[in-house]
Amino acid sequence: MSLPIYTNNDRRFQNLDGIVREALNEHAGAINQSTEKTSIVIFKTIQDVINATTDEGDSGFARGLSTGAYIFDGDFDMGLYHLVLLDDATYTLLTVNLNTISYSGTLPFITNAASAPLLTLLLVDLRFSTPNATAISLFEVSSLIMKLTIFVACKKAATYTDSAFMTLRGVAMVLCDDGITCDAVTTMQIDTLQWSDGNDVSGIGFRALGACERLIISGTDARPTASEFFFDIDATYTGSVSITGGTFSDVGTFFKGARDQSDPNIRVNNVINVKNSVADAFGHLAGNSTETVISTINTPVILNAVWTDVDASRFTFLSSGRWTYTGLEDICVAVSFTSTIDPVGGGSRDVSTYLAINGTVDTNTQGSATLSAGGQITSIGIIDLTTGDFIEAFVENNSGTQNIIGIVCSMVIG
Repeated sequence: MSLPIYTNNDRRFQNLDGIVREALNEHAGAINQSTEKTSIVIFKTIQDVINATTDEGDSGFARGLSTGAYIFDGDFDMGLYHLVLLDDATYTLLTVNLNTISYSGTLPFITNAASAPLLTLLLVDLRFSTPNATAISLFEVSSLIMKLTIFVACKKAATYTDSAFMTLRGVAMVLCDDGITCDAVTTMQIDTLQWSDGNDVSGIGFRALGACERLIISGTDARPTASEFFFDIDATYTGSVSITGGTFSDVGTFFKGARDQSDPNIRVNNVINVKNSVADAFGHLAGNSTETVISTINTPVILNAVWTDVDASRFTFLSSGRWTYTGLEDICVAVSFTSTIDPVGGGSRDVSTYLAINGTVDTNTQGSATLSAGGQITSIGIIDLTTGDFIEAFVENNSGTQNIIGIVCSMVIG
């Protein structure tokens, strides 16, 4: 099983204090204390952990951690000991060489106390293995920052609830039952997210729900198993989503549920094996026998027919033949309306068709022909749309007031 590879240069290993200073300096905007004021504690044994923490219950296995920078020196088996962050301040946890922190308990490995709702947690160069538990579980905090953090064989990577910010830079989840769930997190920004070779128990790489403002992701490596999903944007999620770049193995499912790249609030671009977000629609009707009533010669009226919605992305559809743009961005689309026309009463008629925007006919889209039964006309146009604009098909009789039937018609947008 391949894992992400990270190599530090020798200089960083020569001075543990230098490692912490480098990590803190890189994230200076998120750190509320200067390097000089930050305590540095090195964990080499479980006794070091016990000495540096307080008993917070759970038969002494819940260990209270005060603000500071903590270095796990080498691979570290925590057994049943788990950490509770106690202070409204900044925490930095890191390892010397991307070492593995193992935990065999069932409660979340790192969580925060209810009395510490505004803390910032910075995780750097860490590998977690928590096969029976959630590795990180935070609620009502200020910020969660991860830089090159790997979750291997975890029951769940993380839950993050009712919080302000999350920033991830290089986070991989491998052989995990479940990934990261963010509930009511205001701002989430992710640079490189990997969900790889999960345990095939219907896990989800990343789930977002609740009252949020934005989720920005650049660089996805989606390798779910057959029963798994990469993203789940819940129906309760209120913000916008931007996913740019990456790959999908085309095994399992990229999006779980009804919300995907066709949703106006979700935009996906340049992810291999995943359709880009587009604004398009296709409607069709056949065998129509309903007449479009013509009261006045040379006067366009909406085509009277019942349409079928074949496909719509960022458009809503009415069977009367109305496509309403629901996207958030102003767009310019190509539109084509093709109709097979039957003039009622027989004979030959001069007939025109048009595209109409918000009920107003665009005369530049006129298509005309002299038709007997079964003649065909096409109207085309390049049309600018803003949110809420709608498109319809209109017809007119240029020879008289005989009614018209659109027998077979197609509308293509985008």
